[in-house]
Amino acid sequence: MAKITSRRQFTAISAAETVNISKLDTYVGYTEELIKTCARIADLPLLSCDPVALGLEIHAIDMSLRDWTPTVTKYAAPKGITESTLLRLRLVAECFRDAAYIFLHTTLDKMSRKFTSQNLASLWPSLITLSKGDALECLLERIKSVSLDQHCEYSALTFPLFITGCETGSPASRDLVIRSLSKLEVNFGIGNVKRAKELLHILWEGEETHWLDVLERLNWGLILA
Repeated sequence: MAKITSRRQFTAISAAETVNISKLDTYVGYTEELIKTCARIADLPLLSCDPVALGLEIHAIDMSLRDWTPTVTKYAAPKGITESTLLRLRLVAECFRDAAYIFLHTTLDKMSRKFTSQNLASLWPSLITLSKGDALECLLERIKSVSLDQHCEYSALTFPLFITGCETGSPASRDLVIRSLSKLEVNFGIGNVKRAKELLHILWEGEETHWLDVLERLNWGLILA
């Protein structure tokens, strides 16, 4: 449904399509607003020349993530959908929220390396409610709590798993990420899962460049859903 291929390109569901209460999609689920938030995060480098605007946007993004709940947007549940399906969709969306926090931290970390005022850059993490470490821990615990079987709702977990793999240094966590991605690949045959695993192995084998730079160098898009 949506992907970021550069900081300036984002494709998503149009506003005209969401004027009325939308029917809940069993693939996108409750992640629509989180995907839009990730697009805002990807655009943060465009504000590098305006520290005040950048700080305000970081705060606004954090508020959006902090206040988000699976029911923040109203959806009409499809006829016959089960409570178990809704629970899986909520879990996937909560994983996306954790992933968005991780994406926010890593984007700011990458920006700080080129930012002229290191004093200002050092203040950015204080604007974010959830630390990257806590977001990683929350996401990993959610993944451990499910079996990642053939329920289609789990097919949307590629992005949360991928960004977790990029940001964790724990061998056990990396193993969990690869095993989980492999389950998605087997169950759903999603092509971008194979690419995600390939890139993770490149990073883990000693690639010191930030993973966003590696994506850009390889001309690979960051698939969100």
